[in-house]
Parts: sequence; C-alpha cells; structure tokens
Amino acid sequence: MKREVDIELLKKDALDIFYKGYACSESVIYAIDRAFDAGMPQSAIAMSSGFPWGFGGGGCLCGAMAGGSMCLGYFFGKQFPGDESGAKCQALSKELYDHFKENFGAACCRALIKGKERNSPERKKQCESYVAVAVAKTAEIIMRELKNIEDNHISVPISKETAKKLKAGDYVYLTGTIYTARDAAHKRMDDALKGGEALPVDLEGQLIYYMGPSPAREGRPIGSAGPTTASRMDKYAPKLLDLGLGGMIGKGKRSQAVIDGIVRNGCVYFAAVGGAGALLSKCIKKSEVVAYEDLGTEAIRKLEIEDFPVIVVIDSEGNNLYETAITKYSRG
Repeated sequence: MKREVDIELLKKDALDIFYKGYACSESVIYAIDRAFDAGMPQSAIAMSSGFPWGFGGGGCLCGAMAGGSMCLGYFFGKQFPGDESGAKCQALSKELYDHFKENFGAACCRALIKGKERNSPERKKQCESYVAVAVAKTAEIIMRELKNIEDNHISVPISKETAKKLKAGDYVYLTGTIYTARDAAHKRMDDALKGGEALPVDLEGQLIYYMGPSPAREGRPIGSAGPTTASRMDKYAPKLLDLGLGGMIGKGKRSQAVIDGIVRNGCVYFAAVGGAGALLSKCIKKSEVVAYEDLGTEAIRKLEIEDFPVIVVIDSEGNNLYETAITKYSRG
C-alpha cells in the first residue's frame, strides 16, 4: 500500500472514472483505491452505489462525500466492539464534511444541484468539483494519518525488547518473515517434540500466523490469507512459547494457559482482521512451503510480509484487549 499520492493526478483519475459512467461516490472510492493500492474489494465500490443523488435520490448527503467517508472507514475504522478507532474515524469524517461545506456552502445534494436536471450535462459538469474536492481531501487525511502511525512499524522476527514495548490496543504494521501453522501442523510439531525430534523451523523470536491460505491467483504469491480462530491452537501454544516462540497472530480469545505463557516468556498475541483475507494477502510478498507439504493448505509456510496490519490483543504483561474493551464499554 502506498503512503503518499499525487493529489492532482488523483483528482484527474477520479474525474476520468466519473465520466466513464461511475457515480460520484463510486468514483471517489475507485480512485482512492487505485492511488493508494489499497486492495479494496470490488464490493466496496458496489456498497456505495446507493449514495448518489443524496442517498438514493433523497437529496441528502452528497455521494462524493459519502464515498470519501467510506474510504476513511476502510483505512481507519472500527474493527471490533469497543475499538476506539470508531470515534477517531468519525472525527476524520467530520473533518471531511466541514471542508466540503466550507467550499460549497452545503453538503446536501438537493442544495448543491438545485435547479439542475439530474441527467443534464450542466449537472454533470457541476458535480466535477464535488468529486475533486472530496477525493482530494480524503487523500490528504489518509496521507496525514498514515504518517502519524509510521512509528508503529516493527520488524519480525520480534525481539523481547520490542515485544515488551507493545501494549494491548496498539495498532502495528509488521514487516519481515513469519510462519503459518494451523491445527494439523501444530499437532505434528507436538508429536515431534514428544518423540524427542527437532522442530522443522527455529521458533526463536518468530511469529506464527494461524492461517491456511486459499489457492493463489496467477501472478500472486498466495491466495486469500485471513486468520483462523486462535483457540484451536491453545493446547499447543504454551509449549511453543516456552521454546522461544516470539508471538502469534490469529483472531479470537485465548485460554488462561496461553496468557500465562505469554507473560512468562515476554511475548505478544496479535489479532489480524477477520474477513479481510484478500486485503491481508496484498501484504504478503513471498510464500513458500517449508515443512509438512503433505498437509496442503495446513502445511507450514514461510511468508515475507510488508506493512502487515495487526492489533496487539494480549501484551507481555497479560493485558487483554478483549477484556478491557468489554469492561470499558459495558452498560448497566
């Protein structure tokens, strides 16, 4: 994913898309995705198709601005209950709204194109400025916010010193080498240890990603690469942590035995975003099977990743984001 884009080229691209038959909301999303190489699914554009003409013809919020807000949500929005980024994303959307209204004196479609026939060339020409301003401001916000989180990039394998600095709730981007392993691979490693055999990979400081990819498309190193439920590996994880494993990436809660192992060894548990396997796969630059090839998708793979987005769920002190978020946002 790119972190900087040329605003003038972006505006030109958005308008080219607009005149190829896409609506204002769709044009903004499509252009932002292409400029930042964000990996948005086609469904993201489709989801915005109801916004034109002020919410399906209702005359309310301008579709170009709605598309921009959807882009901000894609980059910075809430990913689980209690995630404070939801409030931050609302503030960013408000910034976009204020900027748009300051430029045009209104944000509602009925006011912006008052007196213009919906399908007239005059209306289309007038909407150019709405698309250009919305896409430019959206990109400016994205670039600024990405720059603000640059310090949250860490290299993997992970050192104990780095792990101890991470706190539950931190958003971080991983770059380097990690390994994948799911149920079958964990069982085989456990059987090897019980039989006095060496493990097929050196776990010291490494991260294991609980993932089994789908087949790779032509020209790509891997297919969809979303996380699997981490609790399925709970009975194996403490032993691997004691053997030097630096951390794990998955989704969902962990057992108390795993949490104790994390604290005992100064490790960390990250969560990747469930349901975003296609996006995560774009952060994987190389993939190779290094052990247990007969297990197919559950074989152990070595991945080279770049800017792979994760959230610290359980830190080296045992702080658990799932528990703190529930406590903070529970009612009654």
